[in-house]
Amino acid sequence: MSNTDIFDMRNIQKNLIPKWNTSNKISELIDELPNLCNSFEYQINKGLLPSVGHYSINSYKYDINDFFRNQNNICFKIVVPDQTQSGNVTCFYKRYFVITCCTFIILEPIDEKYKNICRVNYVGDLYAIEKTEKFINTEEEFKDLSCFKIKWNKKYNNQLDIVMCGDIKTFVVKNICECIDKRREHIKKYFKLIEKNEDVSIDTYEKIIEVKKKLVEDKINEAIYEEINNLYQKIIEILASLSGDDFKKYVKKLQDFINNYDNLKTKENANKKSSNKNK
Repeated sequence: MSNTDIFDMRNIQKNLIPKWNTSNKISELIDELPNLCNSFEYQINKGLLPSVGHYSINSYKYDINDFFRNQNNICFKIVVPDQTQSGNVTCFYKRYFVITCCTFIILEPIDEKYKNICRVNYVGDLYAIEKTEKFINTEEEFKDLSCFKIKWNKKYNNQLDIVMCGDIKTFVVKNICECIDKRREHIKKYFKLIEKNEDVSIDTYEKIIEVKKKLVEDKINEAIYEEINNLYQKIIEILASLSGDDFKKYVKKLQDFINNYDNLKTKENANKKSSNKNK
């Protein structure tokens, strides 16, 4: 398996053209793909796992077969028990459990005729998992099933707290847990910085910014510009909520960054006009 990839049905439009409007064309998205691939690869090589793309939760029809186009994605069939407050199981819901390079996705089949059509119920980050807990439920309803739950890092905000089960004869739960553990360790080994991590220090934010800044030193990249801007805003918000004037230093850093980028845009646009005149 490669360190990571973005071929897992994520919507990457904002990483191509952050401020999309009706005047934009699909061809412009395609034109930006090389920039995204190059910037993604650069950040990966620098030990940064960038935050790229998103999934539409409960609001878009996905085809589970599309996930299989990438061999790094692994899909399992699971069931989720619907339990009452007293612990009694009223029914089991069928779900797909997809593990990508850096996330796991729970998808719900929504078409009785076309079982491949699903919606995404949940997306979780593998790096935020502390461990998986396997167990056997001896109640009659759980016959032929093994179960597991996920224990999360305490500061992860997107925690899923449900029981998930799989066919005990085909070792579904065992395979899921082993795959999660293996890929979680892979992330820890290759990435010192994780942009999406909610438990980061100001120093870590700065390191992430420095990696991204290299991508806009000599060439315009609106997506990276927006990402750096947002990271500075996060630092400023954190420090502004505390006593003191430390945030002012980062307001100045942000303004300097914006000015430098604006100058780069002006220079690059002037070069384009000059090039067009000479044609």
